[in-house]
Amino acid sequence: MALTKVQADGVNLGDNFAFTGTVTGTSGLVKLATTTVSTAVSEVEFTNTVVNSTYDNYYLTYTITPSDDNVILRMRFLDTSNAQIDNASSYSGGSINEGGTASTNTNGANEMQIQGSVGSAAGESASGQLWFGPVNEGTNFPCQLNGFNNSINTSGNHAGRVHFFSLSKGHFQSVGGIKIHFTSGNIESGKFTLYGVVK
Repeated sequence: MALTKVQADGVNLGDNFAFTGTVTGTSGLVKLATTTVSTAVSEVEFTNTVVNSTYDNYYLTYTITPSDDNVILRMRFLDTSNAQIDNASSYSGGSINEGGTASTNTNGANEMQIQGSVGSAAGESASGQLWFGPVNEGTNFPCQLNGFNNSINTSGNHAGRVHFFSLSKGHFQSVGGIKIHFTSGNIESGKFTLYGVVK
């Protein structure tokens, strides 16, 4: 096929382009999936259809509102068969709140607590971003989850956390997804977007 050279000022990068074939040499984030909740659901999951060997690390952004008041936002990894990893000592880690003190601190829990006391009244909700991986290391390294969450609590006050968790020693395994839910009630509304980090 003949090679066509394009001058630097010959392409308007504000236009939309459709590529065919394989595009190589790119890096960064690849948008994989978005879940929008407009009717209450008990949980949101990204399973092994999007969390698999294609990428080692993932980036997740979310907005979330609970149906019940004063609940804890929590997450669990899924194994490569999409079953929850929820042994009583599966996770270690913790979080620091906006005042600089520890909100959670554990060396053995069945979940990762992202934010507590999330309110459900008008104007009370949460949003955040996090990274997790490496998902394909099996028993060699712990899959970790690190990120930031901001919410409005049941008193109408700001509550923020930096969180850092991983699978505990003795529980290292490959991960095939992530589950997001509250300690009780449903996810009333929200938007969750998952990206793969290019290797």
